[in-house]
Amino acid sequence: LKQELITTAQKWMQLWDDKKCKESYAELTSISKENVTQQLWGEYCTAIQKEGWKVDSREVIAIATTASLPGYPERAGASLRFQSIINKNPILEFVSLTLEKDGTWTVSNYRIF
Repeated sequence: LKQELITTAQKWMQLWDDKKCKESYAELTSISKENVTQQLWGEYCTAIQKEGWKVDSREVIAIATTASLPGYPERAGASLRFQSIINKNPILEFVSLTLEKDGTWTVSNYRIF
């Protein structure tokens, strides 16, 4: 499961790194798309990457899973934390994943700190 979560997050993060805001939105979990419009996601994506976005390094430093999500008890979730160097600056990246009804993991949220 751990490798599946990492692979899913990394595949999605490649879209993000390539500034493919529309494509990264399309790959979000169904729950996220119910709560965030493509326009809002595009604005978020553009705001984060406004000063360029070059990944110098990225390493998984923590993974946590849960059997159910708040408000969605039938859905499992996972959270991955990455220690990254973006534009030569250290950044923590958080990627949340949701287990879809068809058994596939999809990204539900992305945040940097």
